Amino acid sequence: MAKDILFFGLEYEFPNEPSANGNDTLRICNEGTLLDQAAVTSKRFFEKGKLEIITERVGLDGNEKREALIKHTFVLSNGIFSNRKDVRFEGETPWIKRNEYSFSR
Repeated sequence: MAKDILFFGLEYEFPNEPSANGNDTLRICNEGTLLDQAAVTSKRFFEKGKLEIITERVGLDGNEKREALIKHTFVLSNGIFSNRKDVRFEGETPWIKRNEYSFSR
């Protein structure tokens, strides 16, 4: 069983679309090798404390309802958080950007 290490809570609001408001929890576990049950494939540190974490897992693409490799790219730094989701279907080479959320304070 994976050992939980850290939880991040997210809460977001859309002023012009309240039905899209929501919250999420990111769970880092198994000594940092899993983030939200996806394998961490890359972790890089940049200048000024910026951290980029990339995860990949096989799952169902919500748009086309097809199995795909799903990649999330998380960027964290002082006062900034972003999460980008890309998918790549089996037998295809291009990544398709599904969404990207960027938050700052």
